[in-house]
Amino acid sequence: MGGVVNYITRKSEGEVGGSVNVGYGSYDTTKLGAQIGGELSDAVNFDLAFSHLAQRDDYELGSGGETFGAFTQGNGADRPNTEFVNNNIFARAAVKLGGDWEAQVRLLGFDAPDSETPGAESDGTSNQSDKDESNFGGDISLTGSVGAHELLALYYQTAEAQSYSDKPPGQEQFLSSTNDIDWKGLQLQDNWALSDNYDLIIGADYQLVEETSAFFNPDGSQRGSFSPDYERETIGAFADLTARLFDDRLILNAGGRFDEIETKTLTSLGNNRTFSPGTSTLDTFNPRAGIVFRPDADGPWRIHASAGTGFVVPDPAQVSGFVEQIVGGQVRITEGNPGLEPEESESYDIGVGYDGMMFGIDLTLFKLDVKNRISSVLTTNTPALRVTSYENASGSTAEGLEAQGQFDIGGLFGGRERVWEADGSLTYYFTREEELSTGPSTIRNVAEFKVNFGFGYDDGVYSARLGGRHVQGMEDRDFSAGRVFTNGAGGTFEYPDFLVFDLTAGWRINDASQLLFKLDNITDEYYYEKNDYPFRGRNFLVEYRQDF
Repeated sequence: MGGVVNYITRKSEGEVGGSVNVGYGSYDTTKLGAQIGGELSDAVNFDLAFSHLAQRDDYELGSGGETFGAFTQGNGADRPNTEFVNNNIFARAAVKLGGDWEAQVRLLGFDAPDSETPGAESDGTSNQSDKDESNFGGDISLTGSVGAHELLALYYQTAEAQSYSDKPPGQEQFLSSTNDIDWKGLQLQDNWALSDNYDLIIGADYQLVEETSAFFNPDGSQRGSFSPDYERETIGAFADLTARLFDDRLILNAGGRFDEIETKTLTSLGNNRTFSPGTSTLDTFNPRAGIVFRPDADGPWRIHASAGTGFVVPDPAQVSGFVEQIVGGQVRITEGNPGLEPEESESYDIGVGYDGMMFGIDLTLFKLDVKNRISSVLTTNTPALRVTSYENASGSTAEGLEAQGQFDIGGLFGGRERVWEADGSLTYYFTREEELSTGPSTIRNVAEFKVNFGFGYDDGVYSARLGGRHVQGMEDRDFSAGRVFTNGAGGTFEYPDFLVFDLTAGWRINDASQLLFKLDNITDEYYYEKNDYPFRGRNFLVEYRQDF
């Protein structure tokens, strides 16, 4: 139900080396990439990488689907307006200053100059647009140690820009909206080894976010913005203590974080809506604690549990935004709710795990209670007008089971170890309910049951992996024009279940070259995880990589 994704960028040391790769696949997809890195001297190391991915033909949908009146899903049809190009670049350089001290600078960039967006499938070609998106940023850091203290100071800055150009049927394309977001911040951290058994991490964060947006008419004149320009300033401080006791059989962890969040709305919307700029300040403290116990210090079994709280501030678009579009003759309005309160959550989990030589498993029960959960609601949905807004659920609860496992199939059945392997994970919800103004409701876009699994082979020369994903029991409101998915009735409906398979295979030709093959959606399923926005049908990519 929650967690952290930690991206660790490449850091090459030793002799300078790298690789180049080239690939081609379905829908005239091309892939190019190169990276190089290593030590220029005992004191200086670096990395430089670039990748390019382009799909120059519209993709095809999977076979299958249903017919709803005049609208037919999927059936292998082309998905118009789905071509794209994107480029990524990464650069890093570090200088060792003596002892454990090091200064480092990183630059990251993403540029997608012309990504076609098709809109909802049921809208046909009436809601197509092109998106131009870029994201460039980086950070400068200083790390080192003084006695028992490992220290970090890091400054970062990132700028993201998006612009959409609408493509109305039978009319000229025009710039319809822009959105720019800038982030900058400072992080300070001390990892303090109090003793052999105790570690204390303390730190402070500062972040400033600035966002501006605008809407435009076909003649180029501005017609307001979909969200007021705003600034959000966050000052945070945190501490986290870890204790390892009884020969590491018992590990205790406890910590907390305090944040002061100030949000300033700087402009009115400028589209004939009453809204006054202003400032709001929120303080929040969120503690957490965890425990891991091993009955035997060297044994495979472990018991673990954790508890904590969370906090989410509604963004300005949810509070005071306003978007108006006309799609296929239907006026679609999304408007904010000035009365929204922040979300506050409490989460708990307890589980047992086994880490053996030939297999490992983990079973975890979890519960999440959210106060004031922010949910989107349809206030009007007719063939002529659809109005969407936001409200706080008076209560929201999710309870379930998570399981994961890894298995050395060859070793378990007397064959070669670490050649044939399998893995899997699943999430099953016993409860996923919220209380809205309209009554009790299943939490939307959260599947009752999800499972991912895979079987792999790797002998050092040839490798292959067959993976699968199954999702069932996901619900959502019918946002389509004419409410086609509920036969005109509107309200909530359940998505069809799906099961998709993917295959990857590789041939290591020699120590420096490799040929890779990827086949996604092997059975050509028609499926989606957000209704009206289906994924691609069967598609492949062949890639060659050369190391140097």
